[in-house]
Amino acid sequence: MVVAPIVESRESELRQLLATMNLEPGVANPENPLVPFGRLRNLHFARFVILEDDTREDLAAYGRPPASATKSLAFLCDFDGPISVFRRDLVACAEGGLRQLFSYCQPAPGDDLLVWLGRNERPASASYVNWIGRTMQQVREEMALYQSLVPLLAMDGQSSDARQVWNNLRQFVRQEQAAGRLTLSPREPR
Repeated sequence: MVVAPIVESRESELRQLLATMNLEPGVANPENPLVPFGRLRNLHFARFVILEDDTREDLAAYGRPPASATKSLAFLCDFDGPISVFRRDLVACAEGGLRQLFSYCQPAPGDDLLVWLGRNERPASASYVNWIGRTMQQVREEMALYQSLVPLLAMDGQSSDARQVWNNLRQFVRQEQAAGRLTLSPREPR
């Protein structure tokens, strides 16, 4: 997670720019020109969000100093592999867009975007893990497998017993792998 304070007078412009990344509200275009998420092969999830601390009145009620009224731009993502590798891939894929988005923040990125991202990185307070060890490559391959098997099940499942359906599906998968139309990579050691 990368977080940087937004220049207050530029928030409206930033919101307009963020909206250009979407196919519809709340749905990012994976090929948007700023940060083409779909080109990052190890990316599971990513989101830009404007953060605002709504605890100011709560803190005041308890006599505590209020939190900053400054809003921040946060970039959150989950990915496979080491952060240093992902950060390099991200910058290689979207340096111009990242610079444009974070130019609305103070301080804006300097000459070395990798260093700036590292300085503005914040540790996660909590994280969600669905299947430990499942890479994006595996997720994509399994989706392709699923999509190739569904039509067969619609045809084969009505006329055969369960054992025959299972054998037919296994034979189909072997043939597709041999022809190079279906890839199922072995699990990577973790």
